[in-house]
Amino acid sequence: LAAYSTFVSRNPKCDQYITPKDPVSTTTSGAQNDGSNEENPLIIFNNDDLNLIVYAAFSNDFQAVDRLSGKFKSKKPPRKGDRKKARSYNELGLSAIKEEDYENAVRLFFQGTQADASDAELLNNYGFALYKNNQFNNSVKPLQETLIIDINRATAWFNLYDVHANINSPLRTSCGLLLLGLKNSKNINHSLSFLENQITEEPNSTIARNRQNALDCAKSKLAIHGASGTTNNTSVPPADVGQLPTAPVGIVPIYFAAELAPTDNPPP
Repeated sequence: LAAYSTFVSRNPKCDQYITPKDPVSTTTSGAQNDGSNEENPLIIFNNDDLNLIVYAAFSNDFQAVDRLSGKFKSKKPPRKGDRKKARSYNELGLSAIKEEDYENAVRLFFQGTQADASDAELLNNYGFALYKNNQFNNSVKPLQETLIIDINRATAWFNLYDVHANINSPLRTSCGLLLLGLKNSKNINHSLSFLENQITEEPNSTIARNRQNALDCAKSKLAIHGASGTTNNTSVPPADVGQLPTAPVGIVPIYFAAELAPTDNPPP
């Protein structure tokens, strides 16, 4: 982490995301711009410790990931707001997600976060709705806030991975985020199966290729790390299986952010 720490120390205002503002772009020939400028630092969040966690994951330094994650676990939890009102908006937002009314879902989840900004599930769902509404950059902030509250929330890491699979981000970014989702998954094999099916069912060939590249990268690093089967992280809480129904046979559920975790409900 020395190289990245040096960069952070020289750039104390690391508050500009390096993610593009538009969906995946292609050249006039249809080829993807892979964004693989290795001179760009891994700046995803306006929180240095979160950036370092992603950098450490991509570097296969999971001891550093655990050490940095401990900073968030030791923090005092945020003050709770109107829980009842927030959960009501969350229910309405999930219904809108089910109907694929993402614009309305954004509005409802936002109102919920205004009622209670300490609800990690609600913040996660808000970020997911923004991303599904093609507001990619805007989705990063609530997903960051989710992780600051609950650094082990696999669905938030998976959501960020999918945001970066949909935009022109360097492979190391989406791979690092995906590794963190898998690290915090209750069952890596089930998650990998879900992700592979998600790629198969993706109609956009560019997004499917981005996901496949990130998944191949993550698999290779997990093999080096020696991870298989279930994770050893016993501190990961059970996933919040949400209110969305199981997808019909033949349809791959993609509701990472709506708390229907891939580990708990693998594709049929």
